[in-house]
Amino acid sequence: METKISSRLKLKYLLTGSIISLVIVLSPLLFYAYQLFPNVPVWETDTFTFTSHYFQSVQIFFWTLLSKLTPVLLLMIWFATCKHWWHHAIIVPIGMMWFQIIGLFNDEIFYKDTIEKPYVAIIIIGITFLLYIIRRGLAEEIGLKDLNDEIEKEINNI
Repeated sequence: METKISSRLKLKYLLTGSIISLVIVLSPLLFYAYQLFPNVPVWETDTFTFTSHYFQSVQIFFWTLLSKLTPVLLLMIWFATCKHWWHHAIIVPIGMMWFQIIGLFNDEIFYKDTIEKPYVAIIIIGITFLLYIIRRGLAEEIGLKDLNDEIEKEINNI
């Protein structure tokens, strides 16, 4: 006999898992989205103009950006959903990838020497803090699902 609360928890758990699965399945599309951008040094639209100085092509800039954003997105999902004690080790490659992404923008806009390492450290600490908040919320949800399953097993055994 299933209660209304447990069916809501199952639906919430299913929705969260489905969204995470959808993001993982669509991640190759994110990687190949660079092909949507033109292979020109200056990209003009009605709302803005983007000039690629360092990479000399808008498409190459976005290829480089998306080749770094895709793995960092997957690593962030892995960190947020990992139940093992070693999940903190995943923070190191996430931080390195964010540092590379910031460096990518620095190269493109010629501010290579103006953004110092302390600013980058503050940004990475902020991202790490957000990851921990997301992970805590998901861990509570997963814990509630596991507890709900155990309660249902005990009820079925009785």
